[in-house]
Amino acid sequence: MSKGSRKGKPSAPDIACNVIASGSSGNAVVIGNILIDCGIPYHMLKDSLYDIDFLLITHEHSDHVNKMTLNTIIRKFPNIKIYSNYRVARLDDSIVAINVDYLPIYLDDWEMYAIPVPHNVLTYAYVLLRDHLAILYATDLSDTESLEKFCLARKLKFDYLFLEANYDPDKLKAIGNEWHGQYNPYVDSTARHLSTEQSLLFYARFKKEGCVYVQLHKSRRFY
Repeated sequence: MSKGSRKGKPSAPDIACNVIASGSSGNAVVIGNILIDCGIPYHMLKDSLYDIDFLLITHEHSDHVNKMTLNTIIRKFPNIKIYSNYRVARLDDSIVAINVDYLPIYLDDWEMYAIPVPHNVLTYAYVLLRDHLAILYATDLSDTESLEKFCLARKLKFDYLFLEANYDPDKLKAIGNEWHGQYNPYVDSTARHLSTEQSLLFYARFKKEGCVYVQLHKSRRFY
């Protein structure tokens, strides 16, 4: 991932990042030696896995954890340590279930925190700290209240923000109560996902100067 910065402005500390996929069809993002989510076919991930030591899974939806991909990773890369919530951990005994009490989990030299965020299933956002580097990864959440409380309590600002920016509220309002089968885009998006406006407000409040801001899970229709 390239990081442009204005001349004379400080930029975020360099770390290898790769958004392999982000959206309702699948999610997988590499940050250093950490993979977050594996909701895509294995062949799309396999070349990246040789440099991965840890896999963090946000929640149980299939676009975030592809069960066939997960099983293949477990079988072919047994050295990769996998962490998630207890609902995901039920998929395999090798997955460490995180008991959220806002105490850090140490992944080699990373200090990691799992933060529950509002979705329609138990979902974690992840904060990763190392030296003076601070990273947030959060997708599939309807608001940032729990993240804000966590960051304010620890006086955290971020060098990298991987944050959902799913829809434009004005476009959804224009659609109104249009239904597609059992799917209502207005209700579903506002109840389960973060709008672009909410994402930008969080970014403005919790960014360091030179922060790299990556918008995740952007809806093609409502963005």
